[in-house]
Amino acid sequence: MKAIGTNPSNFILWLVWHSTVLSGFILFQISIGDSAENAFRKVVILWGLFWFLPMVFVLPFIRFIGEISEHAYPPPDRSKDATLFNTTITNHGFLNKLLIHPTGDGYHLVHHLFPSIPGWRLRTMHNHMIELEPALMTQIIERRTLSLHKCSRA
Repeated sequence: MKAIGTNPSNFILWLVWHSTVLSGFILFQISIGDSAENAFRKVVILWGLFWFLPMVFVLPFIRFIGEISEHAYPPPDRSKDATLFNTTITNHGFLNKLLIHPTGDGYHLVHHLFPSIPGWRLRTMHNHMIELEPALMTQIIERRTLSLHKCSRA
């Protein structure tokens, strides 16, 4: 957790939140006349449906889209010309942030250059890099435009 910049208390908060919500649901089920065993069974099933099914059937598809939209893979004959700056695409629009890059890794060049920066701080670093080198913004926009143009022709 320390290596990727995650605070260990985040896991504790996750555990407390889930315990509170699941316990509340169990208590609610018991208060309306369900047995404790039946209420617990329902919680386990609903929790599994809420987390497991999307993780198995939805997340891989979303991550596939995210992965192919973050990198411009060069043809083998041009791979010697490939650099991090011309093969990494920054996607930080509203839909990307909402659906594909909720942790901020849509600022993908920064994500690759500084992997230890937490996702919620990538935008700040992205803006700082552009202040230091305005030509970088031109390259980012050009790379995204070329990628979108290539997708529209396919």
